[in-house]
Amino acid sequence: MSETLAADASAQSPRDGAPRARRAALALTTATALVAAFWWWSHPRVFDDHNGGAAMHSQPVARAATSMAVTLPQTGDGDTASLTLHGAEAHFAIDTAAATTSFSVCHLSKGEDPVMAIRDIGDHCRDLEPLRDGMDFRLEQWRAEEHGARGDYLVLTVTPTRPGKVKVDRVDVTYALGADHLWRRGTERLGMDVTLTAE
Repeated sequence: MSETLAADASAQSPRDGAPRARRAALALTTATALVAAFWWWSHPRVFDDHNGGAAMHSQPVARAATSMAVTLPQTGDGDTASLTLHGAEAHFAIDTAAATTSFSVCHLSKGEDPVMAIRDIGDHCRDLEPLRDGMDFRLEQWRAEEHGARGDYLVLTVTPTRPGKVKVDRVDVTYALGADHLWRRGTERLGMDVTLTAE
């Protein structure tokens, strides 16, 4: 009789493993949700990926520098947001011209329109300010009734240093959002398609 009781006590009921399985499943679900939430928080998307396409006419090296819009004021139902810019990096699909890059923020006045790509952008901005870490940036809606846009947009200037061809296919922009967007911070990848040739 005692042997039978000992055997019964040592036998494991299928129910005994159920709480452990539920705890493991809950832990896995929680971990997956946390990873997904962190990925969302660290991958903000506030810019329209306009994939700006332009092919500039060939110019002598001394006059081949080109400025191009990386971001544009929002259209449709896009967010209006205040950002803090922390940096930007251009990626070349082709660069046989040993090009250098610089970024600026174009501050628009009422009635001004952003440009896609142009040799000299200075006349198209109320103020053109070199990008720096911690710069404030205002993303606003494009308003057709006001014949233009307000706010800011990011500009990339590509300067060839020798004869050759340059093709920009993306720019990575790092920024942080405010409390109204849960202080999200990360790098947004923006597609581009701008080609210039220096001779």
